[in-house]
Amino acid sequence: MMRLSHTSLNSTYYDLKSTIHDTDLTILKLKDFFKSGSVEKVISQQLDEISYNEDYILTGSIGRSIYVLMEDDDFKISVRIIESEEFQNNLEWNGNKSHYYIKRGQLEFISYSLPKVVNINKFDRGVKLEREERGMVYRSQMLDIHEHSCLTSVRSIGGPVIVYDLTIENKSSNLVWFFDREFKACYTKPSKQKNARLRNIFSLIEEMEDSIPLSIYESILKSSDPVTKLVVAREMVRQKNTKVFDILYELVESDDETLRNGSKKLLDFITKNR
Repeated sequence: MMRLSHTSLNSTYYDLKSTIHDTDLTILKLKDFFKSGSVEKVISQQLDEISYNEDYILTGSIGRSIYVLMEDDDFKISVRIIESEEFQNNLEWNGNKSHYYIKRGQLEFISYSLPKVVNINKFDRGVKLEREERGMVYRSQMLDIHEHSCLTSVRSIGGPVIVYDLTIENKSSNLVWFFDREFKACYTKPSKQKNARLRNIFSLIEEMEDSIPLSIYESILKSSDPVTKLVVAREMVRQKNTKVFDILYELVESDDETLRNGSKKLLDFITKNR
């Protein structure tokens, strides 16, 4: 579902949406957008509405140090204020790609990587991050994280830093990995709360010995998130819903590796237990 903090972002959203998987073109479009002054204009409009209209409903997400301009299942663009001299997010990996544009101030960064053969959905305790690069980025420059197997930590230098951030979702990922001070993977947790909540809802319905209408399954299966699709397919298997065969035969042809492999495993499970 598309979420915009202001309707004036509509054309920009569709423009980026059409090129989000072409890295070079995305970077060019981002630079034009971030340099145009549109971000400041949208935030100013929102602040004016809040100031003069007590009934105004904020359409974007806003927190102590982040403001989300646009968001959907594929990507999110936000404004972040990095205030601390301490490195930020240096021991967390979610498999996403990011492009940071420095609007004000300067950042020091350290980039790390994991072996590309590591599967984010198969936690490997003890696997170690390797340091790749350390450097600086300055006002009007971009810091790009192109690989799903990479992560970067940053800290502000000489005062608060304003960063425009495009995060491209790794839709095949269902986990976030955390690393200890020796840069070794120590524990993990679900990356998508919606899927955890969906499992809980299915479990509750099952405990109540109730059934789920096919229309509900079909509605959730419209999600672009492969893990959500697999959660629904597993529940249909548990509920012995015969329509799951048609769904799995369709999903097994997916271009997404996680969805394709998960569907195959479910079909194998059904076949062995018939």
